[in-house]
Amino acid sequence: QWVNNKIKKHLGRYSSIELADYANLLHIGDTFGIGEIYVEANHWFKNKTIHELALEREGLIVLGIQTPSGEYLGLPSKIYLINQGDTVILYGRADMLRKISERTADFTPKEKRDTLDSVVELRKEEREKENEIREHRL
Repeated sequence: QWVNNKIKKHLGRYSSIELADYANLLHIGDTFGIGEIYVEANHWFKNKTIHELALEREGLIVLGIQTPSGEYLGLPSKIYLINQGDTVILYGRADMLRKISERTADFTPKEKRDTLDSVVELRKEEREKENEIREHRL
């Protein structure tokens, strides 16, 4: 609800997009979703830039950051340093959001490779779906 209110506020102010059903617009459901990660003292996001996290390699987009002071940063830059107390709002595949939320600071290189391998497979499936859509248009 909080994210919907923020999106509604910003879309109304900065775009001509009709303020409608955001869950439908973002295709939120079984496959895609929005997740929040609160950064605690020992969280693996803490003291890393968005660039360092490389979440896009895992099919996730940082939509915004809610700071402890209550400020909201929409689409923060890659150089934004995530601090303790920040809440990171992500959009992407629901399964990847779950994996990211369960990851700990002692995430091993093998676990990272396994995750990236699974993302390669997911992207392959998405490209196949895109090709099917493109072929139906011809």
